[in-house]
Amino acid sequence: MRIFVFFLIVITAFVRLFFLLRSIKNEKSIRKLGGVEYAKELSNLLIVFHVIFYLFAYYEALNEYYSFDFWVGIGIVVYTFSVVVLFFLSRELGVYWSMRLFKVPNMPSSDYGLFKKVKYPMYVLGTIPELIGISLMFKAEKTFAILFPLYMVLLGIRIFIEENLIKGKNVGNKRDEKG
Repeated sequence: MRIFVFFLIVITAFVRLFFLLRSIKNEKSIRKLGGVEYAKELSNLLIVFHVIFYLFAYYEALNEYYSFDFWVGIGIVVYTFSVVVLFFLSRELGVYWSMRLFKVPNMPSSDYGLFKKVKYPMYVLGTIPELIGISLMFKAEKTFAILFPLYMVLLGIRIFIEENLIKGKNVGNKRDEKG
């Protein structure tokens, strides 16, 4: 079973690294397009929390009794769904997709596809199911119980800031490309 857990760790770490590298690449392009970053500290905190969530889930899977069961299978399905959604949405947004919060002059609106049907699909269909899937897949009950509520508070703050940016309200904590 340990080989199976290591396999899941490698796959999930690779997927997370893929999205991180894509985000970093896009951030450079966004800045060249005149993008201004907002809530940099909050974005950093969310990224750190995401990494910590993964590491604690890995730790639980490696250090507690682990066996493949129905819930692990559900976790794999939920996680896979979230990754497909994240990939699709990041591809749909193209160069404008980032883990960070940017406002870009003349950015085309994203009111098509899933964005038209679901408010904040990146979070609702991507990030939240991803963390639930990771928790189930790695049987990380403690990680979920402690870190998920904290992550949701941070995500709620981010959504509040994003909503105000969309409405054109001053949200403070603006950072230019020099950060």
